[in-house]
Formats: sequence, structure tokens, C-alpha cells
Amino acid sequence: MYKWFGIILFVLITCISCSNPVSGSNSGLLPVNGEYPGLIADGKRKTYILAKKRDEYLGNNTAIFDNYGLVDFFHNEYTLGGEANYLSIESYRLAGDNGAAGVFYYFVRRKLMTKGQHVDVGADGVLDVQNNGRNLYFFKGRWFFALVYSGKGDVPDLVPLAKYIATKVPGNNWKPDGFRYLDVEGISSKYAYVSAGNAMNFAFLPPSVTTFASSVGLEANIYISNFNDEGDAEEAADSFRGLLRGQDNYKKSILNVDGKEYPLYQANDEKEGLLMFAKYRKVIISISHVSDVDLARTLFKRVIIKIRSDIGR
Repeated sequence: MYKWFGIILFVLITCISCSNPVSGSNSGLLPVNGEYPGLIADGKRKTYILAKKRDEYLGNNTAIFDNYGLVDFFHNEYTLGGEANYLSIESYRLAGDNGAAGVFYYFVRRKLMTKGQHVDVGADGVLDVQNNGRNLYFFKGRWFFALVYSGKGDVPDLVPLAKYIATKVPGNNWKPDGFRYLDVEGISSKYAYVSAGNAMNFAFLPPSVTTFASSVGLEANIYISNFNDEGDAEEAADSFRGLLRGQDNYKKSILNVDGKEYPLYQANDEKEGLLMFAKYRKVIISISHVSDVDLARTLFKRVIIKIRSDIGR
């Protein structure tokens, strides 16, 4: 008798959980019933997916999310303003804010081909206007969100709902620090994004904020690699120095920035052309395909001054 009672109790608990699949602390910050006007969790459809099923759910996108440090993700099906107005909301927790930004800019650049309409949601958001606004993507902190409308009714305005979800993410609506550090003369930070996986495919560099540095070379890119602490940055810098020492024309020089000296390293890399890097505390700055060394040195100085003004001496 007690055995059957336990089985029945387990089934009841399971059914209750299924009816509100995103309740509790492990919710992925997704809304629950009654939390947003007209939004109802649809218990009749597949409602909750954990990261352990990522290959089944993400398919060909699995490698992309892994490159950016996917920790786990959550998915729920809703209706919005009517029983046939289906809406899917997904949230992805990445290892850091660079990872969340990286996934977002992957969607902007590869999925929407940069033709989406940017919206003021979280740190940055984009609306898929080519599909009548049915898809909205945004990120904030270490979280990336996707809202996908597949309902039969008129496409609703997804921006207010996305803004509401963004309020559930702790912290400010700021992009990763690297975006701010690239906002200096001589760099077009307007087109900045996060590299797909390790910057320049160097194992010692994390996904990094990057943009064009065409003032120092037609193919030049500048990368901001932000580490958790100075120890991690120094370990990566040591690996970077080791890589450059094995290349042609290895050279170490000194940058003098307002009376303080910073080592600057350079060498000709087989894939990245003339490659230069410097470190400021927990940040590594690197520029690939340099053709004008003097202008590159000036850029390094400007970026170091920008970082120093932000995180102190």
C-alpha cells in the first residue's frame, strides 16, 4: 500500500511541475503564469529543456554555443494574447558576459545578416524585421534570450515583453567592458562584436571583443581579451610571448603612457601577419595584420589610457 502511495505521490508532483515548468529557482529567468499580461505557459507542448539535451535541441548550433561557453539553457512554450498565438522563449546562461554578447552578435551577423533592427532591450537587442518582427534576440550580463513568435494571429510587439524579461536579469544594461575600451580615436567601435570562440583561434585567449583597426592596416583587427584576474592575464601573456618568440622578426619594445612603461611585443605570424600585443592588468590588447607600426603604437596607448581611466592605475 505504501509503495503505491509513493508512486501516486510522485506522479502527482511530476504533473504539478509540468503544469508550471519554469517555477522555482532553476527557472532560467523565464516568466511564469500570471507574471506578464496575456502570457500563459502552454502545458500541452514541449515546455522545458535542460542543457543535458542540448544536442537534441540545438542541433547544428551546439558548437556555436559551446564556443561561447554555454553553461545551461532553458526553453518554454507560451501563448500570448490568445490560445493560438504561440510564443517560444529561450534563455541561455553563458560562462561570462563576453559569451552572451558573442552569441547575440553571432545571431545578428550570421542569422540576420546584420539586417535586423536594433532595439533598446538589455545590453543590446535586435528585432527580425525581415520576418515581420516575429523574432527578437537580446542579451544582458551572462544571459542571452530568444523570443520566437509562431502564432496564427497578428504579430505582437515583443519589445515590451523582452524589456520585462531583461529586468529579471541582475545588473546594469551594459555591454562587456571591451566595447567601451575600443571607443577611442582611430577605431570603428560601431562594428565591434565578440570573436567566435578563442580570439584568432589562440587557445590562451578567450572569446574577445574585436573590431576593425583599418587605420593601421587594411586587414587589421584589434582584440580586447578580458580575464578574470591579473594572474590569468599574465599566464595568457606568457603563452602569447612564447608563440611570438617562435615567429620571424620577434621584438620587444616599450610603450610610455603618461610616464608609465608597458612592454609591447610583436612578430610576423603565419596567419595573422604582423601581430602585436600588450597587457594592462587583467586585459590583453592585440592587433593583427599591422602595416603601420607607429600608428599601432598610438592605438595601444589610447586603449591603455581608456582602460586605465576605467579600472584605475
